[in-house]
Amino acid sequence: MTIAVGDKLPEATLTELMKEGPKPRTTDEIFGGRKVATKIVISVLCLISVLVAIFLPSDIFSRVLFAWGALGAVFGPVAILRLAKVRLNPKAILPSMVTGFVLTIIFYLQPNSVGDILERLVPFLISFILLYATHLKSINVTQKENP
Repeated sequence: MTIAVGDKLPEATLTELMKEGPKPRTTDEIFGGRKVATKIVISVLCLISVLVAIFLPSDIFSRVLFAWGALGAVFGPVAILRLAKVRLNPKAILPSMVTGFVLTIIFYLQPNSVGDILERLVPFLISFILLYATHLKSINVTQKENP
C-alpha cells in the first residue's frame, strides 16, 4: 500500500510507552488527520539546493561548507531539543527548519562569508530559539489552562 501526497495516513493502533505503562493510541489521535506533505517539502528543498549548486559560482569547499551549514541549521535544533526530551510544538518544526535553511542561503550569498562564523551560527541559533520559544509558549498556555 502506497501513500500519495495529500492522502490521509491510514488508521492504525499503536502503543505508546507512558509512565503508567503501555497505552494504545490511534494514528488519528497522534496525527489528527494531517495529510502527507513531506514529499513536497523535501522535493522543494532539494530543488532549491540543486539550483544553488548549479547556478552559484563556487568551489567545492564552499559548497560543502554550505551543505553542512544548511543541514545543521535545518535538522540540528530539532535533533538537539528532541534528544533533550523537550516536547516541541509540531506546528513550529517545519517553519523552524525552513527559517534555518533560508537564513543559511542568505548568509551564504553575502560577500566574503565562506566559512564565516556568522554563516554557521546565526541560522542555527535563530532556528533553535524559534523552536524553543514555541515550546515555552506552549508550556505557559498549558499552565494557564491547568492551574
